[in-house]
Amino acid sequence: MTLHSGVWQRPAAPALTVHGLSVRVVLPYLLSGRPDESDSRLRWLYQFTVGQGGRLPLHERRRLWVAIEERCGVGAPPIELLRRAVGDQVAQRMLRDAEEEPGRF
Repeated sequence: MTLHSGVWQRPAAPALTVHGLSVRVVLPYLLSGRPDESDSRLRWLYQFTVGQGGRLPLHERRRLWVAIEERCGVGAPPIELLRRAVGDQVAQRMLRDAEEEPGRF
């Protein structure tokens, strides 16, 4: 909240897009190590990429895409993260739902 002309107002940008939590906590955790196919971090990385990923500062966005390319190949879309998470039942359900939606992929 900021005080503007004697009135408290919320900033226009959502809190997580300007707060360091995304860049200093969530992103480093998601990029740490090499998750195996049953690790939920692949699903979380997918969710983070399609959600907050586009709002990251340029440098962090590059780190995110480099990590996706290391896990899925150069030019791979984020949905490939779910395809690689074969041991994560929630990720497989998300993938199935996304692929069943007409015109998605």
